[in-house]
Amino acid sequence: MKFSWKVFFCTVIVVALAFGTGGYFLISSMFSASLAREQSLAFEENRILRFTFITTLATQPDGIGGATDELLKQIAESMDVEQPRSKMKISVRNDKKQLLYTSENRELDPTLIEKAGTDRCAYQVWRQDGQYFAQTASVILGPDDRVVYLGSYHDITSVFQERDAHFRLFGNTVLVTMLLCSILMFFLSRWLTR
Repeated sequence: MKFSWKVFFCTVIVVALAFGTGGYFLISSMFSASLAREQSLAFEENRILRFTFITTLATQPDGIGGATDELLKQIAESMDVEQPRSKMKISVRNDKKQLLYTSENRELDPTLIEKAGTDRCAYQVWRQDGQYFAQTASVILGPDDRVVYLGSYHDITSVFQERDAHFRLFGNTVLVTMLLCSILMFFLSRWLTR
């Protein structure tokens, strides 16, 4: 093999590896930052949901201890109606972990409430029917140990779609760049090794 071909292939391989590795890490870090932002938003939404639910229950004559499943369902429905444009959807389970209310008739992952506690909010990203959701769960504990499980979730499919679009754009950009680089390196390696 001629020396000019060796220079050509070595240069093209080094440039391809540099672009590929750098682009991958750049897109991955942007995706991680977007996902972290969505996680922070999900925690904040659940905190607000929990506060609103506790405040609404406190205004009831019997408080959380005397709240029936029907009352919990009515409160959840009223909270869902108050936010028609919100991306956040809610779900409420009673102390037996039976589903009382959920937005959009979408069943959430019930195992997440096992990870939640009165002092912490549980979080996960899950996929259903080609969509991605950020789901949080928290627990409200009443004075008589009555438990209400609150879940909130919102669609974060756009974050994953953006990542996929960035990878497609990056792949196309690398192909064009490598083609132009290959042509340029072909002539440079010929000129340098004559």
